[in-house]
Amino acid sequence: MFSLFSVLPFISTKNPNALSSPASDPSFPWSENLVKLEQISIQNVTKEQEEVLKRSNIPPKMWPYVNITAVVERERKRNATDGGVITDEDVLGDDEHPQPNTMHNDGRKTTITISTDAGLKLYQHWTDQAVSGLMAAVATNKLKNVGNAEKLAHKQCNKEAKTVNQHAKCVVELLNAEEKYQKWLRKNQLMSRRIGMCSN
Repeated sequence: MFSLFSVLPFISTKNPNALSSPASDPSFPWSENLVKLEQISIQNVTKEQEEVLKRSNIPPKMWPYVNITAVVERERKRNATDGGVITDEDVLGDDEHPQPNTMHNDGRKTTITISTDAGLKLYQHWTDQAVSGLMAAVATNKLKNVGNAEKLAHKQCNKEAKTVNQHAKCVVELLNAEEKYQKWLRKNQLMSRRIGMCSN
C-alpha cells in the first residue's frame, strides 16, 4: 500500500488524468497492469478534524486519503480507556522531557527520542561494532605472521563465533598461535644456520 501512495503523486504530476486512465500515458507502459482507480476527491478538513489528524501524527499530505471518521473514533476509544489515569507519557509530553520513541524535525535536523533501555542497547551495539572492528584489524595484521595451519584454524574459529566474546577468544587463540609459530620459526632458522656453519 505504501508503494501505491508513493506512485500516485508522481503519476498525477506527469498527467492529471493518469489516475482515471493510467494506460493512456505512453511513458508508463507498466501502468496498464495497475488497478484503475477513480479520481480521488479531496475532502475539506475542518479545524476540529485538522487538530485530530495532527494529534494522531498523520502527515498533511495523507489527509485526503484518511478516513477521518475512523481516526476520530479511534481517538475517542483511546481517550475513554485512559480512565483519568495520568501516565508517564502524559507527564513527559513537554519539551524538557520529550516522550520516548518519538521523532521531531525542526527543519534542519531530526531528533529521535528513545527510551533509556533502547539507548543502552544502541550504545552496546555501537561498542560491539567498534570492538569487532578493532579485533578484525588485529587479526588481519597477525595473520601475516602465521603459517597456513594457524590461518585455517582461525578461519574455522571465526566462522563458528557468533558473539563478540567468541570472536575475542578466536583472536586470543590466534595471538597465542602466532607466538608459538614465531618461536618455532626462530628455532628452525637457528638450527639451519648451525647446520650451514657446520657444513662450511
